[in-house]
Amino acid sequence: MDMTKKTLLVAAVVFIAIVLLFACWQVLLVLAFIGLAWLLVDLGPEKSLAWLKEAFVDVFTYGKTKVKEAAKNDVQEELEIHDAVIKPLENGTYELSVFTEKGKLTLEPRKFNVIPEVLNKGNKVTYREVSTWEDARIRKRVTISAIGKDGEERVFRIVTD
Repeated sequence: MDMTKKTLLVAAVVFIAIVLLFACWQVLLVLAFIGLAWLLVDLGPEKSLAWLKEAFVDVFTYGKTKVKEAAKNDVQEELEIHDAVIKPLENGTYELSVFTEKGKLTLEPRKFNVIPEVLNKGNKVTYREVSTWEDARIRKRVTISAIGKDGEERVFRIVTD
C-alpha cells in the first residue's frame, strides 16, 4: 500500500470516528453500507468475504479465549471463621463482617441484626471467586457459603469494590 492510500485510509478512519461520536443509528447504518461497498469494490467479492470471515473468526476466537481465561481464575477454598462483627448502617440494615485467614470479608448489608449460626467463630466456610461474563465484560463474584444444621447451604455475597 503506497503512502497516499495509507494517508487517505487514516484520514477516513479519523473522520468516521468523529462522525460516530455524534451519529444516530441511521448514519451508522449508512456508514456500514459504505464500508461494505468499499470492501467489495477495493478487494472484490471473494477477497472481501474472506476478509470478513477472518475478522469474524478472530473476534470470536479472542472472546472465547478471554472467557476461558476468566474461568481458569475461579477460586474455591475452605476457610475458618476467627470472628464475626455486626454494625448498624444508616438505612436500617446491618453490615456483617467475618474475619478469616483471608482477612476481613464484608458481606452485603442485611436487614437482620443477628449473626447467622453458620458464621459463628470456629465454623468452616467455603470461599468462592467466580468470574462471569455480564454486560460485555468479565465480572468477579465473591461469596462464602456454609452448611447449616438443617443441611441447607447458606450463601453470602461479599462486597467487593
